[in-house]
Amino acid sequence: MVEEQGGFAARIGRVFSESLDLGDERLDERVKRMAVACLDSAGGSVRKLFGDEGAEQKAAQRLLSNERAEVAGMREALYALSFEEMVAREARRVVVAFDPTYLDFTFQEGKSDRRRIGDGRGRGYVWLNCGMFEPEGRLLGVAHQTLVAAGGPDDAEQVEYAPKIRGRRLRRELAENPAQQFLIHTQAVDRRVPPQFELVFAADREFDDGLALRSVAGLSARSRFVVRSNASRVVQVRSAPWIPAQRKVPSPQNRVPHSDNESLVDIYLKDIVEALPLAPMCDLPLDSRGHVLRGEGRPARIAHLSAGGVAIRLARSSKRARRAGIDEQPVWLNLVVVRELEPPEGIKPLQWVLLTDLPVETPEEIRFVVDCYACRWRAEEFFRTTKDGMKLEQSRLDDAASTARLLFFITLKAMFLDSLRADAGLAAGAPPTDEQRRALLDGGRRAKQIERDRQAGRRVPPLTSRARALMLLGLAARHGGWAGRRRDSLGNYVLLLGLRIVLHDISEGRYLWLLQGAEDVGS
Repeated sequence: MVEEQGGFAARIGRVFSESLDLGDERLDERVKRMAVACLDSAGGSVRKLFGDEGAEQKAAQRLLSNERAEVAGMREALYALSFEEMVAREARRVVVAFDPTYLDFTFQEGKSDRRRIGDGRGRGYVWLNCGMFEPEGRLLGVAHQTLVAAGGPDDAEQVEYAPKIRGRRLRRELAENPAQQFLIHTQAVDRRVPPQFELVFAADREFDDGLALRSVAGLSARSRFVVRSNASRVVQVRSAPWIPAQRKVPSPQNRVPHSDNESLVDIYLKDIVEALPLAPMCDLPLDSRGHVLRGEGRPARIAHLSAGGVAIRLARSSKRARRAGIDEQPVWLNLVVVRELEPPEGIKPLQWVLLTDLPVETPEEIRFVVDCYACRWRAEEFFRTTKDGMKLEQSRLDDAASTARLLFFITLKAMFLDSLRADAGLAAGAPPTDEQRRALLDGGRRAKQIERDRQAGRRVPPLTSRARALMLLGLAARHGGWAGRRRDSLGNYVLLLGLRIVLHDISEGRYLWLLQGAEDVGS
């Protein structure tokens, strides 16, 4: 079925044949078969992900608990598939969104290797995922994955988490620090991703850490970062008219060596955020949760944003570096402040304070920094697909290793769904526009007509990838019961339910042309 389906399934078969090596050819073939089978499913639990038949469920359970199916080897194949997608999309700059999420298995006592999560009262695992996106928001794949259980990260044999410093307790504290993990994973991704791609690492406020920022800024020349700041640090800036005269002057303590400079002003970052001149930048569509909307869906509101940038210098030593005895030097970064100046009544204005080593001298450069950070919301959509749409936390497996193998298959399914959405120009989490809705319904009807013509002996006409995606999603929307819901988004549940029926038809030989390689010659 892999060779017949074409498209995403064929790419899995081709790439995995070259990159998946678990030391057993039969085991490799089982993983490939199950990788394609998971595309036909409607859920993320073991019972639904690989089929409803008892034999299929038992085969899946055996594979997920098979210690010979090394998680590291499966992940390397997943990374290779992601790099293939980057080449196919002719991507040049890639945003690597670093984002952790908790997998809550509090009531699954069978998982003896669970750790405390959240506020400490829940138990489960931490899933660290480095998703790769085009700056416009399309998911390209995954650059790094880690599952953290009671014993620590499951890739500790491949990645050195603890710095080489004295003190076992201090090494463990640093290894558990999210900012340290961000630093380690950026280094791992920088080494793994092929050299022809430029990387921009995007992360949220928990990774605003002086030691990590200095270290990430020292990666290879092709790697940059954008990290949202807590705006609670002291920095240095060049003297400027906009700097408020009446402000609290920071004390000179904890300065790093060579930080004295009469032309620079010590200032709290929050004072810069309040005083920095901003210029109108763009209108940003937001969904109902206030997250950036990617694609062409109907936004809940439009945020009118202004932004400004300025060069800053980190000249204070970080707490982690002082405790570890690590010498730090001053480092120049750029600050971008993004603010919604006129929010709707009763709505908290959007504001981002971003630290980056990307240039911010022109409005276009500032906008690129903002677009890179906005990819973080796509990372959250990825987690919603896996946790809410595919019911990941309802899976019942015995340990973190089995869960990590399940995450391999679930990630493939999420990549498949996202590629369909992107090809059709649809945004996750927002209702389609009236025009998109008509295109989906027309696509479903057209697919049925083409299939009838094909069965009557007529040739399938040339179709663009967008036309094929609209037809496939149009069929899934009808089978998933979405067609009559004018105000609803084309959510993951609908897609998962409808695609299962459509892909079953394809496995029986109907609509097979929808998943075969598209020739962009017109629709």
